[in-house]
Amino acid sequence: MSNTINQDAIIELLNQREILLFIRDLTQLVNKFNYSKLQHEQWSYYNNLGMTEGIWTGRVSKKMTKANSMCYTYGRSKNLIKQRLAKYKLQCDKNQEAINQCMKQAPLIIDMQTITTMINDLINKDQYELRLELERRKTMLRLDAEEHKIVEEFCKFKRRQTEINSAKIIWKAINEQYNIIDEIVIFKKWLEVHAQASSYTLEDVQLPKINHIFISLFFQGQTSSAEHITEQTIAKSEQMVQYYSKIINNE
Repeated sequence: MSNTINQDAIIELLNQREILLFIRDLTQLVNKFNYSKLQHEQWSYYNNLGMTEGIWTGRVSKKMTKANSMCYTYGRSKNLIKQRLAKYKLQCDKNQEAINQCMKQAPLIIDMQTITTMINDLINKDQYELRLELERRKTMLRLDAEEHKIVEEFCKFKRRQTEINSAKIIWKAINEQYNIIDEIVIFKKWLEVHAQASSYTLEDVQLPKINHIFISLFFQGQTSSAEHITEQTIAKSEQMVQYYSKIINNE
């Protein structure tokens, strides 16, 4: 809640049933609207990527996928993207209209600017993890598409077994490197929101490599504070990025 909001005044308002119900209904509507807006922006990104760079959907054989430690498929079809865009655009319009109607029923004694600020702050914090996940999906779509393109180009020509083996090592290293870089970016963004809290946990953040490093450092007992462990986690993660770079360059 913003520091500019008089919390005592808010608590007094919430003790009035009519106002409490109004704020609850408005919060639910704004939450639905923001969710639909995020989804519409996500599918708009997929559509723009397809229109400008030709990245829609693609796949390779499961045998090649297993051999090269890569995703079997990536992206979304043009028809699916169009359907999702229409779906979330309609939801946005309906939710916005519902918000407008709800605002007309606002009790006269409340400061709507204050209430709106409070609701938006609450929802932005609540949907923070969702925004991180959607950003991660954008990044992975580009990486998966590029990886598939490289593999397809490589397989067009006959290669010696040594070249094939070397390529597999490089692709696997690139995949691992991309994953850890992606986790580092998400972890740093997550810390911007949670690091000032008196306590926090990584359980709700899907970062397997970061989690493994963090837990290993914790049980090693080499550091005494969460802040220090966090710094060491980032440092070791970045060392892993350099390690994979050496593998790629050596091949």
